[in-house]
Amino acid sequence: MSTQTSGRMAWLDACRVFAALGVVLIHCTADRAGLPYGSAAPAERIAPMLLRAVAELSGSELFFLISLFLLARGVDQKDRPYAEIVATQAKRLLVPFVAWSFFYTAFRLFKADAMGYVPGLLDQLSHWQSWVGYFALGTAQYHLHFLPTLFAIVLFVPLMKSATRFPIIGIAILPMIFLLDSVQGYIWGHATDPLTRDYLLRIVKIACYTGYGLVAFSLCGLFKRKLPAKDWATLSRTLLFGVGLAMMAKLTYTSELIATGHWGVRPAGANLAHFLIPVLVFAAFMAARGFAWSPLVHHLAKYTFGVFLLHPIFIDIYDVATVKAGFSVNPGVDVIAKWLFAVPASFALAYAISISRPCAWLIGLGPLPSFRLLSGAPARKALLQPNGHR
Repeated sequence: MSTQTSGRMAWLDACRVFAALGVVLIHCTADRAGLPYGSAAPAERIAPMLLRAVAELSGSELFFLISLFLLARGVDQKDRPYAEIVATQAKRLLVPFVAWSFFYTAFRLFKADAMGYVPGLLDQLSHWQSWVGYFALGTAQYHLHFLPTLFAIVLFVPLMKSATRFPIIGIAILPMIFLLDSVQGYIWGHATDPLTRDYLLRIVKIACYTGYGLVAFSLCGLFKRKLPAKDWATLSRTLLFGVGLAMMAKLTYTSELIATGHWGVRPAGANLAHFLIPVLVFAAFMAARGFAWSPLVHHLAKYTFGVFLLHPIFIDIYDVATVKAGFSVNPGVDVIAKWLFAVPASFALAYAISISRPCAWLIGLGPLPSFRLLSGAPARKALLQPNGHR
C-alpha cells in the first residue's frame, strides 16, 4: 500500500487515529472525582497510571501538531492573506466551539445529578465569571480548551511561516517548554486571585504553545524535501529511541502518582519529556511515511476530531451507570472497561453526525450552514481541516 491513499497522507491518518485513542485513554485514567484513583491503594494505582503514561504519548498537544501541520501545508501551497486565514479559522473553530460549550454546560447536569453536586454546579452557572470562562478559556468541559487555544495560536501564522523555509527554527520548542514551566510556576505561586491566575496561565500557554506551531511548520518544510526512503526509516528509528528516553523521564512522575494518588508537580525532566513526546511521536509518524498502513486507518481518521469532541459524553455515561449500578472494580479494570466503551461509542456517534448533513459541521465534516446561507454561495475550503487533508 502506498503512503498516499486516495490523495491522502496515510501516515497522518494513522497519527490522527493514534492521537484520538490516546486522548480518550488519558481521560479514562481519572476516577469519578477527577483524581488518579486517590481512594485506591498504591498497588491498585499501578495499572491505571502506567496506562496513562502510555496514553500521554498522544494528548491534546499531538492534536495541536496535526492541526498546525495541516495549516502549514495549506499556507505553503497557496499564500492567502492573513485576514482570510484568520476569518476562515474563526468560522471553523470558534463557531463549533460555541455550540459545544452550550451543549456541555447543559450536559454536565446529567453527571452532577447522579453524583450529588447539582447545587454546586448551579451556583457556578449563576456567576457571570463562569460564563466568560466557558467561552474565553473553554472551561465548559475539560477538553474544550483545545479550540480557542488553537485559534489563538493560528493568529501567529506570520511568525510560524518562517519555520517552513528555515526548519531549524523548530528547535525553539525546547526553550519554550522551559519558559512555560517557569512562568506558569511563578504565576501559581504569586497570583492570588483565581480569575486573574486562570487568564494569565492561558496567555502564557498560548505564547509558549506557538512552539508547537513552529515545529509543525518546520516539519512541513522537511516533509517537502526529497530524502531517500532509507534516510526516512533511519530517522524514524532514531525518533522512536528518543520517545523511549522521554518515557524514562515521564515514569518518575508516574511513580509519584502511584505513591500519592494526587496530581502533583512534574519534576523538570518529566515536564520536558511530557511536552516533547508529542513532537517526537508526530515526527516519527512522518518519518515512517513508507509504512503500509491499513485502509481502515484512512476510514477511521475522518472521525477522529469528532471522537475528540464527543468522548466525554460516554465517559460520563459510564461513570453514572456504574455509580447507579453500584459497581466497584479494580482501577485498572475500570480504566480499560471505560476506554473500551467510550472509543467505539464515540466513533459511532461521530459517524452518525457525519451522515447528518445539517450537523456534520459540529465535528469538522461539513460546511457551516449559517455562513453558507449568509454568503449565498458554498463555503470556501478551509486551510486548517481537523478531519481532512488538503
